[in-house]
Amino acid sequence: MSKESFQKLLKAMSGLLKPLGYRKQGNWFLTTSTEGNTGFITVVKHRGPALDSAITPFTIEVAVASKLIVDRFRRHLWFPEKPNPGVNQYSTRIGYLMGKGTDFWWSLSEENEDLVIAEVLSALPHAFRFIDEMISNEALCANSLKEFELDDDGFRNNPVELAFLAYLLHTLNDKDNFERVASCIFNNVGDNEFENSSTFAEFVISLGYKTTEPLPKRREETNPYLIFANQFIGEKIIEIKETAINGPSET
Repeated sequence: MSKESFQKLLKAMSGLLKPLGYRKQGNWFLTTSTEGNTGFITVVKHRGPALDSAITPFTIEVAVASKLIVDRFRRHLWFPEKPNPGVNQYSTRIGYLMGKGTDFWWSLSEENEDLVIAEVLSALPHAFRFIDEMISNEALCANSLKEFELDDDGFRNNPVELAFLAYLLHTLNDKDNFERVASCIFNNVGDNEFENSSTFAEFVISLGYKTTEPLPKRREETNPYLIFANQFIGEKIIEIKETAINGPSET
């Protein structure tokens, strides 16, 4: 794919998205909601070896991130200070939004650039409409809660997703659903695989509990989740279970 063709594509996308409140940063575009949440539309190039250097496939990823979650977990999950499409609470590929039921890729070249750009521009409304529907904390919470209802294994054993959902429910004051998610987490404490994934540690982070030990500045030094796990699993578990529903501890 020639650089000129790719830059022409990005310029055309910018012309459509900028009036809608999107800002361009490299190969992606972002918009910010009144809550501070971020929507991303990212052009992703194929990373494998190219069969033809003049033709490289690309697709479009669409994602939404909650400022509440990013701010709460930034220190523990090493989230970047500035919005980044790699840090999100929900993402999909544009092919699914177009109703194709599968991933969809274009191949851009100097010969077909006008046709491909026109197709991309016609597909973009699927992306920004999806973002409009999903960018609120309520919508992200409802979607995660739906996955929690439907998935007895994968989602419920995903420590990050569970912690994110618990924190959103807690912040939105949805006590009934928060209690159900919290119970799922507490019921799994004691299972070695669950504890090793540090779900409980991430959960207490989401509720605002603070560790008395300093967190590492770099991921390589040690796992911060284990610091929380060692501190809270055991003597503290009954106290946390009794107070979780009533609100976070600030001590």
